[in-house]
Amino acid sequence: MLRREEAIDGLGIDVTKLRSIGQTGGIGGSTKVAIVEVDLRFGQRQHMFEMKMPMQVSLEEGKDPSLSLLGRNPFFYKFRVDFRMGYTDDPTLGKFILYPEDNPRNAAKFKKPPAYG
Repeated sequence: MLRREEAIDGLGIDVTKLRSIGQTGGIGGSTKVAIVEVDLRFGQRQHMFEMKMPMQVSLEEGKDPSLSLLGRNPFFYKFRVDFRMGYTDDPTLGKFILYPEDNPRNAAKFKKPPAYG
């Protein structure tokens, strides 16, 4: 989910021209959303990646999340992200490791856990 302010001011997207795809909801309630594709370039040193990332944008003012959120699909299905603390005793100096997911997940081969309650 991309904050409206980032979509408008940062990427120059005219949200008034976007078409609603439905609603999304969370703890703060629900809002009408549209999808925008954002060109991302990210990585570490010599390992850089580029992809088009579909992101939701709220079409209603005042109904933004407090920060932009990166969801499971497609990012975390295509990339593995680890946070490692073993490199230092300083808790502010952990290290993110990012690499492509070589073994795409296939939901058909996994069983859902039993429902409780």
